[in-house]
Amino acid sequence: MIEKLTGRKQLFFTTHNTEILDMQLPKHTFTFLKKDVRDIDLPIKCIHAEQYLKRNTDSLKNAVENDLFCTAPELHKLYEIADL
Repeated sequence: MIEKLTGRKQLFFTTHNTEILDMQLPKHTFTFLKKDVRDIDLPIKCIHAEQYLKRNTDSLKNAVENDLFCTAPELHKLYEIADL
């Protein structure tokens, strides 16, 4: 899809699949969404990868897998339900 873009076109793509992080795309192209139910005024926040990863050698995939952006879902309630 990216190769089909011409001129000043954009593509917005959403996924939960971390394999997309292995693509050779610049870090500034990634924005992560974070939900904060405690923030009534701004419950959805945009986290821009380049604000956290400054060096070219920083791994975006490692940052996501280690939850550097604090965007991992809270699963403890699911685990509680599964244990019932």
